[in-house]
Amino acid sequence: MYTPTAPSVRQVFTEGYMSGETLINRPDIFEEVFPFLAEEKTIVDFMIVSGRKKNTIQSNYYWHEEDALIPVCQIDAVTGSGGAGNPVTITIEAINTDKEVPFKKWDIWRINGYNGWIEKTADITVSSGDGKHQAIFKPVDNTVDIVSAATVGDWVIWVGAAKADGTAQPPSMFSKPLPFSGQTQIVPTNYTTHGSAAANKAFIKTKSGNEFFYYRGVEQAVIRHKMAIVYTLLIGQSSTGLADSVHEDGSTAVRTTAGMDQVMRSEGNPLSDTAFDFDELQMKINKTLDEVFSPEEYFVLMGNRTKYDVDNIFFDRNFTDGSANYGAFATRDWQIGNDPKERAVSYNFASGKIGTRTFHFRQEKALYYPSITGATGMTFPDTQYYLPANTIRDAKTGEWMYAMCIRTKASDREERFTTEWTRDYRSDDIDKFRFNHRSELGWMQARLRQTVVWEKS
Repeated sequence: MYTPTAPSVRQVFTEGYMSGETLINRPDIFEEVFPFLAEEKTIVDFMIVSGRKKNTIQSNYYWHEEDALIPVCQIDAVTGSGGAGNPVTITIEAINTDKEVPFKKWDIWRINGYNGWIEKTADITVSSGDGKHQAIFKPVDNTVDIVSAATVGDWVIWVGAAKADGTAQPPSMFSKPLPFSGQTQIVPTNYTTHGSAAANKAFIKTKSGNEFFYYRGVEQAVIRHKMAIVYTLLIGQSSTGLADSVHEDGSTAVRTTAGMDQVMRSEGNPLSDTAFDFDELQMKINKTLDEVFSPEEYFVLMGNRTKYDVDNIFFDRNFTDGSANYGAFATRDWQIGNDPKERAVSYNFASGKIGTRTFHFRQEKALYYPSITGATGMTFPDTQYYLPANTIRDAKTGEWMYAMCIRTKASDREERFTTEWTRDYRSDDIDKFRFNHRSELGWMQARLRQTVVWEKS
């Protein structure tokens, strides 16, 4: 008879029956009861123990991020008479759908090496049709030809403002919160084992002498359900127009959530190359993250084949984790341990610091599972996902949350991250026992412009 040793086991079990729901919500207990399955830890277990789970009342959930404080504008058209000191009229591509103008009077913008100044509000217009913005710029230095310098396709860059002494302040600029959204997905699992409920009971005893039981087969049901959640979060795709046409209530919408792979390839920075080495990590990935002002601590989830390449980089260059930043593992939301580095190691993160940025690398088994993501022709074993490890503040509500988290449906009476019910029944003269699991959840990932997905081409 196996005797669990973790204190959390004694704290949680208050009844005789240990449910699959408890084993899912407490990965540390699952590992104590089934130590031979410890290697089945997934990104879902990590999200649970680190507190990266947030409730949503509605099936559609929202969060808000700040818009760019300094807009980036590309030249679409140029008009004006060339010559020293002459003004230039520049039309830029529309930068959003609500035609919000990025310019204001007295702004200074850099145009192909020369600075141009906007004198008055009347010099700024926006087309009511295509939403393209237009502004007249006077050269700051009246000895230069700013008209000839402006070139279609180049970028104009805001570099400050200037005004005459004794004039009022310029019009205010503001940053509007940008809405983002996702939707929850209902993930159902049932798992059947032979034998009656009584025959499938297995007992364990804690150090305090209390005895509890679980039904044999629950570990397989839990693993099966967690894998369904893992693939929902990793490679799920958002549904459009999907419906269950044979539903008992008639045709009913079926929601699926957009997973990590879909949102990062769509809104992040997808990169690829024929091989992964130090130059690829430093000169391409780290450089890309620097250019979008990324935070200095990252989680990196990857398949097994590309993890070997990462190991070779660190071994060959004698990198150590002595200077690594473990701030992401030091939050108060963790269910286990106290030491940040021990927490990282317990969930198979190998950490290293390059420049000022720390990378926590994790080989994610779900990215190379046999016959699924590891099947012949799949690219997931050679794929890496770089995710900010920090928190964000909702630009509308002011609420702090993790940049990546599981959004789980909840109501006043229950949280629907996972619910379980069991059934003891007889079929074809054979006793059977069925585990049923149901989860309603979605994937939320903020700061997508600061993410990178890399794969071997």
